[in-house]
Amino acid sequence: MALQDLNADVRSECHGCSKTGGSLWSAFAPVTLAMDVDSIGYVAAALTTLSFFPQAMKTLRTDDTRSISLSMYSLFTSGVAIWAVFGLLSGNGPVILANGFTLIPASFVLQKKIRHRLKAGER
Repeated sequence: MALQDLNADVRSECHGCSKTGGSLWSAFAPVTLAMDVDSIGYVAAALTTLSFFPQAMKTLRTDDTRSISLSMYSLFTSGVAIWAVFGLLSGNGPVILANGFTLIPASFVLQKKIRHRLKAGER
């Protein structure tokens, strides 16, 4: 049986979760946990979002952006914004919450970094 045929079978016989897309893994994954897939996403979203806040708060509090790469932070903030749009378009709650909340301080830090760069008094 070809891998394409196996994937087609998995999609048609999947447990009905449209968010996972019925991957090959879901056919073999044990369904013994009574945990909703979105619950795992919300826990992961909370942890990754919360891990970002201490550094963002320190940067905003000290007004020191010298150690922040403008290109990295621009890419990061753009990526977070695009993930938030993806979450909205796909109706994926964990993606919407994590990226929506992360976008707020990321935008403030990026704005501060750009302002410092433009002043040429890079702090």
